[in-house]
Amino acid sequence: MRQSHELALLFVLFACGAAAGSALGSENPEARLYSTFARASLSMRSIMEEGSISACQAVFLLGAFEGNLRKGPSENSWRLKSIALSLASSVRALFSCSMTFY
Repeated sequence: MRQSHELALLFVLFACGAAAGSALGSENPEARLYSTFARASLSMRSIMEEGSISACQAVFLLGAFEGNLRKGPSENSWRLKSIALSLASSVRALFSCSMTFY
């Protein structure tokens, strides 16, 4: 199930692309649909227990997408970005502990 976070990243990139390529912006129904797919893909596997770099990227981009949705930063946008940064620090700690330097 490791691919669910990569799939979420792909869907959030599609959402950002659909929002950027439309005059409606984030209100584009296609962008909202891709955003919903990204959230569903992220929930297939716990991001807190098995964090990955792609999960960090997907959550951060979802926060950016939510910020653009409301034409400015919102509480939900900042919350998602904060979760992404917290997750990124734990993923970094996992990678640095598992690496051996010779």
